[in-house]
Amino acid sequence: VAPGSAGYNKQRRAEFYRRTEERLAALSGVRGVGMANMAVLTNNEWDNGITIQGHQPKPGEEMDPHFNAGSQGYFDTLGIHLLAGRAFTAKDVSEAPKVAIVNASFVKRYFGDGIAVGRRFGQGTDPGTPTDIEIVGVVNDTRYESLRDEIPLLVYMCHTQAFNNQETVYVRTEREPDAAFGAVRAAIHELDPNLPVAGMKTLQRQLDESLVTERMIATLSTAFGALATVLAVIGLYGVMAFM
Repeated sequence: VAPGSAGYNKQRRAEFYRRTEERLAALSGVRGVGMANMAVLTNNEWDNGITIQGHQPKPGEEMDPHFNAGSQGYFDTLGIHLLAGRAFTAKDVSEAPKVAIVNASFVKRYFGDGIAVGRRFGQGTDPGTPTDIEIVGVVNDTRYESLRDEIPLLVYMCHTQAFNNQETVYVRTEREPDAAFGAVRAAIHELDPNLPVAGMKTLQRQLDESLVTERMIATLSTAFGALATVLAVIGLYGVMAFM
């Protein structure tokens, strides 16, 4: 959904996203609702240079992890597990101190003692960059752009503090996808009948789309392998017939 393109200002967008999560969570069969700035497995990314309080980068060390912004229900909805600290809460509003959650790879790279909760960092690499974002939790590693790429160092900003004009909504449901799609679309249109809902799909379909290149290569390899086998059989038959 993209309320920003419909003229919503920042305050209206925040209220719309809050009401959207509440409305969808109340639907029959729904077990979780979460929002994110970046959709997973879409070969798209958001990365940003950072400065970590007390961390002196080594020569050549990259300080630009991947970023996303997740809502309070995002992690449970996608089955991402909290390893340390806490998840985002209703208290993490835009006026509150900035908070973030990082993945296990981020902790392994930047914190030798393995303790990340309570550490602080800032967005930017310039000298004097304020380290005004507190790490409040650690989650397990997950894929981001695709299944082909290595698991990235990942920072999740709090959605209420870093939402965009356009957001991806994730819904975990026990219902059949077709029925759920209709219910989700109807719920959004109850909030704003003029706001379009685009790109509705299951996560399984998104997974299949992310593997389209590998499947094409596999299909072509199979076809060329079969052709090579046919040519070999014909050649062998010709040799035997000649003998």
